[in-house]
Amino acid sequence: MKKMVALVLSLMLIMSLFMFPVQAMAGTYTVNLQVLSYLYLDVLELYLAPSSGEGWGENRLTGPLPHAQLCNFSFSADESVGSLWDVRLVTDGDNEYCAYQIDVNQIHAITFTLNIEAESEEDALSIDMQAQPLI
Repeated sequence: MKKMVALVLSLMLIMSLFMFPVQAMAGTYTVNLQVLSYLYLDVLELYLAPSSGEGWGENRLTGPLPHAQLCNFSFSADESVGSLWDVRLVTDGDNEYCAYQIDVNQIHAITFTLNIEAESEEDALSIDMQAQPLI
């Protein structure tokens, strides 16, 4: 009888683990990302935000980022937001340039290039993503 009760209790415990899963505590990971701008204007604001979130958060620049200057970012992120991030640049003149759903586990450098001789605005911007840091 005792063996039967123990078996039933063990089965109930095992079933409860499947019915009410224990949520693992979210950890953190480090984001290392380089941003290079060839937009011919100073970048006044730069935002990095999880693609899964809403809004852009705070400007990550402490001052203007001049044309052709590399900017390095390294920060901790909560694993619960995932590894897809969005980048938004705002230049002198209030032009905005965005790159969406960048997998920061795979991409470590982003270059924004503006071709001022392009025939259309859509063809003017190119965004190059690299798996390795630029320098």
